Amino acid sequence: MGHMKTFQSRFLPFFLVGAALMLPQGQATAFPFGQVLKSGKVPLLAVHADWAGFTFVNRTFQVDFKSHYDNRKINEIRMYFSDRNLTEAQAITISKLAAHIALNCYNLLPERKAVIQEWIASWLILNDVSQQHTFGPLLLDAQHTSSGDALLWFTRTGVPGKSPWVNHCTS
Repeated sequence: MGHMKTFQSRFLPFFLVGAALMLPQGQATAFPFGQVLKSGKVPLLAVHADWAGFTFVNRTFQVDFKSHYDNRKINEIRMYFSDRNLTEAQAITISKLAAHIALNCYNLLPERKAVIQEWIASWLILNDVSQQHTFGPLLLDAQHTSSGDALLWFTRTGVPGKSPWVNHCTS
């Protein structure tokens, strides 16, 4: 009996994050950002009040997340990582993680996932100039920083937790 309880408490957050997009439109659901990263199969190094660090596909990432609200609802996420010598497979893996974050934290329809992944992977593989693209209400800004890192910057109009942005992430 105790084993089953441990199993449920350990894996329940992953199920909940995956099921987020199947909730009725009227119900707001807040996901802790650390749980979203873990459910994206990321080995976290640290999660703090406004940033997380992790290693993924042999790259060290820092993800900054900001809330401009008292309730710690995240409305801005910046993902920094070294983009030097990325293989196509690594670019695809990173794009899958970014799309996972976008769907769970910005209340996007699951149908947008493939398009987001494709756009990010293409940008990383081509090592292209800075670009912006909208995916419904999400604005994704892809840039190269002066330090040589790649930056994926996620923003959206509206207030997290209020319709139509009901499913969102918290710090």
